[in-house]
Amino acid sequence: MLVLPTPATEAWKFTHLKRAIETLPDAGGQESTLREIEQALPIFAIPQVVFHHGQPVPELGTPLPAGVELRPLGAKLTGSGQPELDSLDTLAVAHGWELHIHRTPSTPVVLIHMAGTAPTSLQLTVAAKVSATVVEAHHALPHQVGWQHHATSVQLGEGATLKHSVLHLLPDAMGLIVTRRQRQTLAAGATYEGTLGMAGGGLIRSEIHTHLSTGCTYHLTSLSTARAAQHHDVTLQTHHAGEGNAVVIRQRNLQLDESHCVFQGKFWVAAEAQKTNAYMHNHTLLLSDTARASVKPELEIYADDVKCSHGAASGGLNPQHLFYLQARGLNETQARALLVQGYADEFLAAFPSATRSIWAARVQEWLSGGSKAPPPLTDFSTEWLANTKANPEQREVLREYGDTLERPHYER
Repeated sequence: MLVLPTPATEAWKFTHLKRAIETLPDAGGQESTLREIEQALPIFAIPQVVFHHGQPVPELGTPLPAGVELRPLGAKLTGSGQPELDSLDTLAVAHGWELHIHRTPSTPVVLIHMAGTAPTSLQLTVAAKVSATVVEAHHALPHQVGWQHHATSVQLGEGATLKHSVLHLLPDAMGLIVTRRQRQTLAAGATYEGTLGMAGGGLIRSEIHTHLSTGCTYHLTSLSTARAAQHHDVTLQTHHAGEGNAVVIRQRNLQLDESHCVFQGKFWVAAEAQKTNAYMHNHTLLLSDTARASVKPELEIYADDVKCSHGAASGGLNPQHLFYLQARGLNETQARALLVQGYADEFLAAFPSATRSIWAARVQEWLSGGSKAPPPLTDFSTEWLANTKANPEQREVLREYGDTLERPHYER
């Protein structure tokens, strides 16, 4: 029996999947034609496989490069010992597919998952000493509603290298829910360079569970753009089982309106995993007074010769930066847009060249199509300062800590 997770389970404490699914509108027997799917596909100038209802659509695919093979796996189920998570993967037991890369391909490969009524079960296998670039794009038609689940398994052989980019290029449909679970295992000396982009949908949850053996390199860069009442959730668990692993995880949220972004990241370091070097950080840019961010970075370490760190920061635009740009001829809207674009460009540069232009265009669309409400107050705004000066009790507290609020900013 399928048991939908609720905040009563720790791994889902910020995301109420059960309630979201129970309030979905009726799909109304929606069925897409081949022509509609083709017109909605993002354009990638590389070999592609298109999945719909969890199965490849040969008419929309292109030949794969030498060394890459797509083959059926049949009934397949992966388990983790976490019932609230396993209940999701039971949906993806039928007719799984494997992308087997046994020789370094000449070009990247893109897998496009069109949202449908059936889940997708996919396994990416990269043989030892092989290097490959794979893009997974999750897409949906503008009228699409419902719940789509994806279960992905990544297996890297010894010394293998995978550049893996996952893009959620979804329409702004509040009735669309996408959950994605990725389990990956890196053999000794393997390298995984991942990028994750999240845009659109009503609720998107992307989980990545990673098992590192010995001498592995794992880098993940994630960027989320949310607006309206969208809910984006990134949950990561990294298991360090052997010595000498190097991990860098960076996640950034851009939020408008009443959106809610969640980041949960955990490093679990076994007693045998000495010489571990792991870094994890989350940054959230809140561009609305009603936007929310829930962040929970964690460390659980049983080794004594490691270097692990985590952190999180959130806030609005710096008013001094806005003033600097406005003093040089930009209006307030242009100044805000330039600062937000610069905030995103740092992470956009980490995406593979095959996806960078598509993802950059989606960020521009998000920036130009947000709420028309008045801009939110920036951090440490002049209005806050004026209210503080007018409140005798607050003035006394600040004076006690050595700040009179009367000194010029260059003397503080």
